[in-house]
Amino acid sequence: EIFESVDASGMETLLKNLEVKSRRAFLDSVVKAIAAIRDRSSNSHEREASNGAESEQKLVAEQRDDLSNVEAATTQASQFLDKSPVVALIFARQGAEAIAKHLYRFLGHERGGKPAKKMTLEDLLLPVRNSDTPDVLKHCLQTLQAFGNFSAHDQDDQSRYLTKSLAEPLVKILNEASNIYREWLREKRSSNPG
Repeated sequence: EIFESVDASGMETLLKNLEVKSRRAFLDSVVKAIAAIRDRSSNSHEREASNGAESEQKLVAEQRDDLSNVEAATTQASQFLDKSPVVALIFARQGAEAIAKHLYRFLGHERGGKPAKKMTLEDLLLPVRNSDTPDVLKHCLQTLQAFGNFSAHDQDDQSRYLTKSLAEPLVKILNEASNIYREWLREKRSSNPG
């Protein structure tokens, strides 16, 4: 009934007013969003400055978690050796990635660089190669990456070769890599206490 009493020119005026109000509301929302982002950014910088010690504690906790990820991946890889050697190899690769992430953080690369959790194992292997970790650890991680990647992708008829006989030594390599890395960490921490 309201629209029936409005003539064509009145309807056009009404629509223009609605459009202007809609655009104004949209722009107001954009301005508010920009202000909220600026506030959040400045608050974030203030929190970062005041929470330096808390961030360091969080980093240490994350490093511990990455080593527990190594243990979990190793356990799962062992459990799948009989059921599915392909899955065992994928878990072995995950364990290698967890070691590489831990090393990346331990070396301090995450503080000024890309977060380890957003990096691929391929990306993480460069800092591993450039580190002073034992060469045998580097070779173990590269081997696990190669077989893990192979296992994780369709290989047509080649996957029939991914048997327990092949997967078992690779899971052992993960165990040894973990042991070598832990020993290296102990040596580093004892030579650089604090």
